[in-house]
Amino acid sequence: MKHKEYKETLYQWIWQNLEFDCQSLKTLCGKPVRIVSNGTINHGAGPDFLGATIWIGEMKWHGAVEIHRKTSDWQNHHHQSDPMYNCVILHVVFQNNIKNPVVTPSGFVPYTLCLEPYIHSSLYKLAQMKENSGLACAGTPVMIHQEAFMAQIHKANREYLTYKVDELLKDYPAGVPISEAWKSCTIKRIYHTLGIPLNRQQMWQLSEKAILLKPGQIPAKQFVERVNEIAFIGIPAYEWVHTGMRPASRPAVRIRQAAYLHHAIEITPFHRFLSAPETVWAEVMKIIPAGNKPGRPMRDLLRHTVLIPAMYLLGELLHSTEVKNWANEQWNTAGLPLPDEVTKPFSGAGYQLENVKKMPGLAHQLKRYCRARNCHHCEVFKKAIGS
Repeated sequence: MKHKEYKETLYQWIWQNLEFDCQSLKTLCGKPVRIVSNGTINHGAGPDFLGATIWIGEMKWHGAVEIHRKTSDWQNHHHQSDPMYNCVILHVVFQNNIKNPVVTPSGFVPYTLCLEPYIHSSLYKLAQMKENSGLACAGTPVMIHQEAFMAQIHKANREYLTYKVDELLKDYPAGVPISEAWKSCTIKRIYHTLGIPLNRQQMWQLSEKAILLKPGQIPAKQFVERVNEIAFIGIPAYEWVHTGMRPASRPAVRIRQAAYLHHAIEITPFHRFLSAPETVWAEVMKIIPAGNKPGRPMRDLLRHTVLIPAMYLLGELLHSTEVKNWANEQWNTAGLPLPDEVTKPFSGAGYQLENVKKMPGLAHQLKRYCRARNCHHCEVFKKAIGS
């Protein structure tokens, strides 16, 4: 398997924060560089930084700065034919790997600054690392800071709750009463989660049709049968994945479980979610007939990653500090058994997990920091380069 290179966001961060020796910079052609202003990061199309002011040799330049890992990325990204790059005055790269200078569509040749000789040693080591099955900081003692790691996981845990609430809000329908809208977005997330590992999108699409059936007005068994008909007979046909998973995760099983859960939530009085957040999940489960509930691991996952964020959202919608506090406390203390594929990369890298191994934020950290190579936003990284 070919290793992936770091995302350019790392190098953008290095330029934005001037995390290199700024005193002796020179372009590849030998002209001295003095940065007056490194510009403002551009979140839209075009060059990475706009409005930079830079002395190059004896001339003061105003314009854009483009950041790449390698000089050849200019051609690879087709900037030579994109007029938005005519304003680039400086091409900043981590490594220079071509002989000829880059050219804008107008024919201008921007200066190239290679940062490789100027980056601080610990940051240089991190920037050299490639994507692999473990963590970027694995096997690098200077990067292993347990205290910073703990702070980062608590930060990731808070972020993950916000992320889950935002997921719910994406499905929150406008123009309907809060009770109906809240149940709707919560139910859609339940379907989506029950689609793990390979049918999440299909289950979410099914939930949109199932909600239109008004399950509170028909018996549970009849509702489940109608959802099943939509899933396997109705139009459009859903492209269900049946292979490559355990029998308990196959569509026929998960659809039945989702439909029964859907019906149980719909017939549970809305005020119960507000007045009894600590027992309402058990009340919902009691409604479902034996043999039609998800297994214990999936029930725990649904409670922690759907119900608790949904309750936090409900507290926000109705300005209930009590419900929000309950959800926040549960998120931080209830714990969720995490699979080995989440915990092993951290323990294998040398981190102690005793106090965080059941925090869902650990999964958020692995997926959205470590595997996404967003190391420059991580407390461990900041601690290491600040040492």
